[in-house]
Amino acid sequence: MGNRKILLVLNDLRIGGAETQALVLAGYLKTRGWEPVILGLASPGPLQDRCREKGIQCVYSAFPYPWSRWYRPFYFLKMWWKLFCLKPDVVLAYTGVPNVLCGYTWRAAGVKACIWNQRSGAIARMPHHLEQGAARRMSAFIANSRSGFDFLTGTLRVPADKVSLIPNGIELIERSPDSRRAVREKLGIDAGALVAAMIGNLREPKDQETLIRAWPAVMAHAAGQGRSAVLLLAGRMFDEFASLPKLAESLACDKAVRFLGYQPDVKELLSAVDVCVFSSNSEGLPNGVLESMAAGLPVVATALPGIRSALPELQRWALVPPESPERFAEKIIAMSDPARAAECGAANRMRIEQEYSVDRMGRSMTAVLERSLQ
Repeated sequence: MGNRKILLVLNDLRIGGAETQALVLAGYLKTRGWEPVILGLASPGPLQDRCREKGIQCVYSAFPYPWSRWYRPFYFLKMWWKLFCLKPDVVLAYTGVPNVLCGYTWRAAGVKACIWNQRSGAIARMPHHLEQGAARRMSAFIANSRSGFDFLTGTLRVPADKVSLIPNGIELIERSPDSRRAVREKLGIDAGALVAAMIGNLREPKDQETLIRAWPAVMAHAAGQGRSAVLLLAGRMFDEFASLPKLAESLACDKAVRFLGYQPDVKELLSAVDVCVFSSNSEGLPNGVLESMAAGLPVVATALPGIRSALPELQRWALVPPESPERFAEKIIAMSDPARAAECGAANRMRIEQEYSVDRMGRSMTAVLERSLQ
């Protein structure tokens, strides 16, 4: 199966969960004799530099958003032309727009197979009739979470035997006292502070507002122990969440809530963190949670199916309903106990090693690709 060309199509080339997973898979496939190419549609970004470092071809072709119906014929034609020019053997599309565009155009471009890659539940939707039409044309389907699987089989009515449930693949992350100290000094955070972090762009449906509303209670508890509490929000801030700094200021926690923006090295940041927090109210299998687990961190998160299935049983007591600031504060405070945090963090890291390894994900993905080309 060597020397096959695979095109991984993404919304954009800025770093997020789907983009990270596409790069991990491309690197895995390259070592197995495939020729991976990554194509971004909406905007360029740092993924291009990551690809260059790994010797993976990365292409950007502007499909300006919003994706209005007046532009659809042009976008379909442009997608057909890109596929025709790049001449992949198989296309693996990530997220809504790429799935739909590739679904309608791959056969006409002479591609041998096209796979729908569902990276979330029922979010980032396209018009329903377009989704269903594209789904009917696909060779195979992949979902990285149970919610994605349910969306495909329920909403899009894809036969269950055509969907492969393949969780994300995550590399283990090593943390050290030296890196912890260095990162905290860089961020101006006390060595003894309680530090929680959410890795995820500030946009719907991540709901970082819930964490900010929870933070005054966490600060008060930490102050009673003679320490500070800092919340790190790492990710690009989209327009709809531009009011969050003002919310933190109104709650008198603006000094304790840090908006870090895009972070090129999440591994480095996680070395300074005590607790992973994740407040999304709709999600498939968030990379930010898995990366934190791979670093041996405990997790406090919303009780979404993908997150629940990722966490070991030992950790599931720390799941809370969406949009519940009081419950988040309660669980974060409980997780601030060092012994409990260490126990949960060790269980999380073992869970990643056993169930979410890059090799396991890569082998499963490769099997789907090979079947689609038969």
